[in-house]
Amino acid sequence: MTVQHFLKFVTASYGEGPAYSSGMFYRHEAGRWIEGGRINGLSTTQVAGQETFQWNGRVVPLVPILETNSLRHDRKLLLSHRKFNPGPEFDITLSPTPELDASNTVFGEVIAGEEYVQEIVKLPFVTGKSLDPEGSPADSWWKAQREFFRNVAKVSGDTRVTNTFPGKLLRRVEITKCGLV
Repeated sequence: MTVQHFLKFVTASYGEGPAYSSGMFYRHEAGRWIEGGRINGLSTTQVAGQETFQWNGRVVPLVPILETNSLRHDRKLLLSHRKFNPGPEFDITLSPTPELDASNTVFGEVIAGEEYVQEIVKLPFVTGKSLDPEGSPADSWWKAQREFFRNVAKVSGDTRVTNTFPGKLLRRVEITKCGLV
């Protein structure tokens, strides 16, 4: 079931419906996995009290998938999808990640293109902490700035500063072509 769900987005033609060929990779959990499959134009909306997806103004019936199998997140380059998630998002493991076993289902493996995965891993991403050594003057300065701007935002009622998006890639990584190997 998860494989069919994934293939629906792989084989879809851009312009006819949501497709990975208009998607992107958007998150990196350092050394553990990268997340991809966010499709341009696909969003959630409420229809008759039910949450559903819409793509470019059209309702897209995507249903949650509950699939379990005996496969584990025991090595790198496994494809994984969150259980009960109707969306197209997927993970590619970068190392053994047993913490995903309870929440995700392994449904495939990267067999070609590992070099592209490695290029994504090299990109900068939001860490929520200084890149300098803990306790260094630069680290202390970074923490002071962060605290100052959080306090200014709190006083002004701006909540954007509290949402740090940990793991968010700082470069746009678009999927422009995809298909079956």
